[in-house]
Amino acid sequence: MFSNWLLFNLAEASLTQKQFAKLVNVNQETVSRWITGRHYPQAIYRARICKIFAELIPHKTYDQLMKELR
Repeated sequence: MFSNWLLFNLAEASLTQKQFAKLVNVNQETVSRWITGRHYPQAIYRARICKIFAELIPHKTYDQLMKELR
């Protein structure tokens, strides 16, 4: 489930919802909707999210993160 994946990786990256929203270029309410499962991000945002996490979490790669979402 995306919301669990997102929460786990936010913790791994030591990011708050507010910080993460700024990096992804969305508002905090959007991140909250993703976390609660009310919305699922479009492909462009999923790719951006994986890129951000790959840059911030040393042991994860972009490809690995994208595969986790499938």
